[in-house]
Amino acid sequence: MKKKSLIIFLLVLLCATPVFADALPEATRDFYVYDEVNILSEEAKSKIVATNESLYEQTGAQVVIAVLERLPEGEDINTTATELFEKWKIGDKEKDNGVLLLISMVDRKFRIEVGYGLEGAIPDMKANQILNDLTPYFREEAYEEGILKAFSRILDLIGEEYDIAIDGTENLPDPESGPPPASDEGEIDIIGLMVRVILLIIIINLFFGGGGGRRGRRRYYRGPGPFYFPGGGFGGGFGGGSGGSFGGGGNFGGGGSSGGGGASGGW
Repeated sequence: MKKKSLIIFLLVLLCATPVFADALPEATRDFYVYDEVNILSEEAKSKIVATNESLYEQTGAQVVIAVLERLPEGEDINTTATELFEKWKIGDKEKDNGVLLLISMVDRKFRIEVGYGLEGAIPDMKANQILNDLTPYFREEAYEEGILKAFSRILDLIGEEYDIAIDGTENLPDPESGPPPASDEGEIDIIGLMVRVILLIIIINLFFGGGGGRRGRRRYYRGPGPFYFPGGGFGGGFGGGSGGSFGGGGNFGGGGSSGGGGASGGW
């Protein structure tokens, strides 16, 4: 009976795995950029592709940026990143030197998945720091700038590992520059609220304070207008995805495997 149950369990597992794999997107013809929600400009995509081509020629390494609208139903960012890495075979087959930066917009999650061959160059601690640096950009909706800086930082670490200068990195933003200034809209609203309250107190004292004096016309104070506190975060639905705009289906991975290392986070 136990043997029969084990066989049934294994059959279910074998059937379920391809279903999840099929739910994952195919790589685009450009391979290095997959953007379902069009948050990257064509110029940014071109920079990522051109720099990757130079990197691959010099080292066999590949750094892929994948932006999903949402994760497959029931899956987390870690599992999805590992499965997508294996499906696209990022990095050289012999060196396993691929890196995947996976972003899920609706879920507000991201992960850096690192191949075995680069776990020394990009240990979990450094991957986590890159995501920490990326977080303020996403909170301010400066998505493209944040992605390019994270990409640039990953390339710097790979360049240090192979002791090379990677052509094209001069066209990317400096990863050491500071994050975008935080929005001060909330502070402005608080100040405005305080000013309105003070004015309200003054007006009430002027018109209703003190019992003496000439009796004038009755005045009605209608009070300040409604206050508006703008909300942040990522807005509703996305326009048509660009994942299929390149025709899809082209897989130019070098045959690399994920090492399971990296880091995950959110904003």
